[in-house]
Parts: sequence; C-alpha cells; structure tokens
Amino acid sequence: MKQKCLIDTTVILRIIFEKDKPLLNKLLSDFSLFVPVNVLEEANFKITIETLRETYNDQAFYQLKSIFEKRELPEVLSKRLHALNYLADLTNILPVTEEDYRLSKTFSLKYRLLSNDALILAVAVRNGMAKLATFDSDFKKVDLIETLDSSY
Repeated sequence: MKQKCLIDTTVILRIIFEKDKPLLNKLLSDFSLFVPVNVLEEANFKITIETLRETYNDQAFYQLKSIFEKRELPEVLSKRLHALNYLADLTNILPVTEEDYRLSKTFSLKYRLLSNDALILAVAVRNGMAKLATFDSDFKKVDLIETLDSSY
C-alpha cells in the first residue's frame, strides 16, 4: 500500500505553470495523493491572478479584479483551470473541518506558520499523512510531518 502524501499549493502551481508532468507522474507512482479543499481554492485564486497578471502586464490586484469582472478572460486561464480540475480528479480531496480550524491556530503559533499553511498542516495531521509535497520552506520547521525536498 502506498504512503499517503498531501500536496500543497506550491506543487500544484509548479505542475500547472511549468507543465511539470514528470513531477506529477512521480508523485502519482510513489504515493496515494490527497489535497485539502482549501489548497484547491488557493490554487484557483493564484492561477486566476497570475494568468491575468501575465496577460495584462503586472496590473495591481484591484485592477486585476476589475479586469476579471469586466473583460473577456484569456483562453490560457480556462486551460489552466481545466488542468487544476484534472489534477483534483487524480487526488483524494479532503474537507476542512472545525477541528482543523482550531488545531491550525495552535500550529500557527507553535511553528510560526501563516494561517493557510497552518490549516494545511492541521488537515494533514488529522488525516494521518506520512508526507507533505511542498516547495514552501516554512514547512521545514515542522516536526510533525516529513516534507519532500525540492530535489524530488
């Protein structure tokens, strides 16, 4: 039986923006993959904003929000969001619970993690994850889960 591995937003963004299929294939062959719903939401947001930023030459966030609401969206955005849905279909999607929320506050203070990172950790711990696939160095200071290093 494969070990459980939770993937975070940084991995999803690398797979989608850099089209890193070898990384995805290696993760799929080595692990049973899980992703919290908040990671998918964060990835959706970052994909949207970064794609608009690329298309409309580094506009400020509020300008991008206005562009998103009023202009025709670039085709590449649809392709990237489709890739996100495809990736989600290859994983086990985990809900975020009230217990996770409460535990994340403890992790945030103990490990000095930003709130969403602490929430990701709480979901991972509650679900017995052996590994966390991430390129976020903030997780290196956490002793509750093994992170896959950037050479993976």
